[in-house]
Amino acid sequence: MKTSLLNSLCFILLIFIFGCLPKIPKAYIKTKKCEIASMPSIFQNNDTLLIYKANVHTYGKDIGGILILKSTHADTMKATFVSQFGLKFFDFEFFTDSVRVISAIPQLNYDNVLSVLQDDIKQLALWKVKNDNICIVDPAIEGKIVVCKTKNDNIYYSINGENKIFACSKTIGTTRKLKNDIQYKQITEDGYAKFVYLKHYNFKLKIDLEKINNQ
Repeated sequence: MKTSLLNSLCFILLIFIFGCLPKIPKAYIKTKKCEIASMPSIFQNNDTLLIYKANVHTYGKDIGGILILKSTHADTMKATFVSQFGLKFFDFEFFTDSVRVISAIPQLNYDNVLSVLQDDIKQLALWKVKNDNICIVDPAIEGKIVVCKTKNDNIYYSINGENKIFACSKTIGTTRKLKNDIQYKQITEDGYAKFVYLKHYNFKLKIDLEKINNQ
């Protein structure tokens, strides 16, 4: 049963459907230069430890576990996911411009699958966000939306007046079609989100995180 569930997750992650996807508002394609002193970060120091209770929902299947994010150095982050049964799904080490796969179960050990997982973690952890100093022109938006270009996609970070990110959306390439979005809820004064919700649109995958440690 467990193997069947993991194989289903692997198959789903390997399928990309770029058809009728929701889109970002047209206003988002109108940008201007903006000055931002620094992008917000959830890693305040070199020993930040974030532990999240995780629920993964995909095509009627649910996987529960623990996601551990640990900054071991200014330019290094470890990400480990352990299932509720104690099975370690993966163990990654992120650097400024690369990722090392320490371990991954066979059902996830495919380049496309690993790439999706690694991109999701970097996006939700705000890992080494490269600020291109491009903002959205839309007076109806409170705070500001900063556009950051990755190798293949655009990511739109919504930042409030206290310089804290409360949402981000990724589009497919330079199109307006949404690949995923992330919501950060109950953000503390230190910038940590109590709840993080990630939803994919090009396949059915939702990840709900609840922070369970005190840092």
